[in-house]
Amino acid sequence: MMWPGCGVLGCFILLTLLCGDAIAAPTLLQQKCPYNQSEWEDRATVVLCQGNDVYHCLRGEDMKSVRELCVERSLVLQGNCPFFTKEGYLHWDPCNDTGCPNSSFVSDQVYQYPYCLGNIQENVKESDEDQSGPEVAAFVVPIVLAFMAFVAAVVITVMYRIGVCHRTDEDVKNGYNVLRKKNIVYIVGILGNSVSTVGKQVASLYAKNKQMSKKCINYLDLHVDFKFSDKTVYFIDGWYGLWNDNPCEKSEVGKNLTLIEQESKKEDKKIKFVIGMRSDTKSELHSNGIVVPRNQTVLLDSTSIQKGSKIGRHLKELKRKCNSNDCPCKEITADNIPSNEYIGTHLILQLLDLDHSLWPAITDVDRGPLVAMKGHFLSLKSGDERLFAGILYIVLNGFHDENKFKEDIAKQFSIKESDVRHKDLEKYTRRLEPAEGDFEHKHVIAPMWSAKMSGDCRSADSAVVFWHNFLYISAFHACYEVLDKEKMLLYCNMDAILQLVRPIGQGTFFTVEADINSISPFYEKRIKGSKLHDHVKDHPLMTYLREKSEKE
Repeated sequence: MMWPGCGVLGCFILLTLLCGDAIAAPTLLQQKCPYNQSEWEDRATVVLCQGNDVYHCLRGEDMKSVRELCVERSLVLQGNCPFFTKEGYLHWDPCNDTGCPNSSFVSDQVYQYPYCLGNIQENVKESDEDQSGPEVAAFVVPIVLAFMAFVAAVVITVMYRIGVCHRTDEDVKNGYNVLRKKNIVYIVGILGNSVSTVGKQVASLYAKNKQMSKKCINYLDLHVDFKFSDKTVYFIDGWYGLWNDNPCEKSEVGKNLTLIEQESKKEDKKIKFVIGMRSDTKSELHSNGIVVPRNQTVLLDSTSIQKGSKIGRHLKELKRKCNSNDCPCKEITADNIPSNEYIGTHLILQLLDLDHSLWPAITDVDRGPLVAMKGHFLSLKSGDERLFAGILYIVLNGFHDENKFKEDIAKQFSIKESDVRHKDLEKYTRRLEPAEGDFEHKHVIAPMWSAKMSGDCRSADSAVVFWHNFLYISAFHACYEVLDKEKMLLYCNMDAILQLVRPIGQGTFFTVEADINSISPFYEKRIKGSKLHDHVKDHPLMTYLREKSEKE
C-alpha cells in the first residue's frame, strides 16, 4: 500500500519522522547532539532505550553525521573521543587537541566534552542554505508545509489503526497499559533484570503522553505527611533495602504501601504510581500479608522473542571486545548462558564486560556469578592493594562523598584518600550528581533506613557508588572474607550489616554469616543504648544473640 503523494523514499522518511520519537532504535533525525546533561536526559526520555542499553548520541564514522543509538555505556579512557561505526558499534579515536577529554568518562556522558561531538551545528546551517533565493523559498515553503500536513494527518490515522508505530518494547508497553486502567502498576524482576530502567520508562512514557510530571523517589522518602503532587506519575523503589532485604523494614514498607494505596483512591487528584521491586521482595510482601494484584504486575523475568534478540545483540557486542583468539567469551551462545534465579542474564554479560576470564567461574554450578565476582575482587587485593583499598572504602561507607573523606574509618583499615581516586576504580563505579536544574533533590544519595530511624541525615552533593548494586554485594563478600569480621561489623555502614549479614546457619544467596564472637561486640558498641535499639530488636542477628544468651 502507498499513501497519496508519497513515493517509496518519501513514505520511509515520513514514517521515520512520525514514529521516530516512539521507538527505542537508531534514528538520524537529530542534526546535532544534546550539548548538556539536561538536553541529553530530555532526549533520552523520548528515545526510550531498554534494559542495559542507554541513550547515546555520537558522531558517525565519517565524523560529520550524527547517530542516536541505544547501546550499553562503556568507559572511554582519557584523551579519546567516542563515535559510532557504520555497523552501529561504539569505538573511540585518540584526541590531542584543546578541549579533548582530560579524564576518563562513561560514554553516555560525552556531553561533558563538546569537542567530541564536533561543530555539527555549523555543518547543519551550511547544508540548510537554499541557493534558489528567499523569494522562491517564501513561495514554495507554505505550499509544501500545507501538503505535508495533509499527508501526515492521513498517514498518522492509518498507521495507528494498523499498528505501524510501536511505542516501545513489550514490558514498558504492558506497564503503560496497566496505568491506563489502574492507578498503580508493579514492575517486578530479579536483580539485573532492569526493574529501575523499565519502571522509570513506564513513568516517563505515561507522563509524556498524558501531559503529566514524573518524579522518581525512594520509598523511604515517604511519610504520613508527604504531599503528593497533582498530575504526577511517581516511580518508587528501594523497598526493604538497597542491596538486600532488611527484615526490620517490614513495618515501614507496610505503612508506605498503605499510604500509596490510599492516595491512589482519591478522586481530587490525578496521580499514578509505578512501584519497582525485586522478585524476592515481592515474595517478602506476600509472607507479610501484603497482596500485589496479578493484573497490576509486569514480570520482567519472563522470556520472549524480543528479549532473546536483545540478549543476542548484547552477546555480539561482548564478543566484539575480545582481545585474543582464545578469549573464553567467544564460546558463549545465548543457549549456554546459565539461568539464574537471582541474577538477570544482561547483568551476567555486563560482569563479563569487566573481566572476560570470569566466564568459566560464572558457568560453574558450584560457584556462579556471586562467587565469581567475589573472586575477582579478591584477586585485586593481591594484584593492586591500593585499588582494593579504594573498593573497601566504598563498601564501608556505602558511597564515596567526593567532598568529604572519612578519616576516622579510613585509618582503621589503612586507607589513603588517594585510594578512592585510583584511576581503575572507574571500571566499577559511577558518579552521582543532581540533574541540572533539579532543585527539589539537592542530594544524590538514596535515603537509608537506619538513618531515618535514628534521625540522622545522609547526604552528599556528588558521590561515587558502584555502577550496580550487585557489584557492591560482591565486593562486600570479598572484604568480609579477607578482613577481620568483628572489625567489619563495627565499622561498615549499618544498612549493609542489616541487609547482608545473618547468623551462622541462616545465610542466604546474598548474605554472609557471623558468629557470636562478631555479633556480640556489634551489639554492645553499635546497638545497645542507641536510637536503633528498639527498631532492630527482631533482626536475625539480635534474635540469635538473645537465644545464645538465654542458653548460657
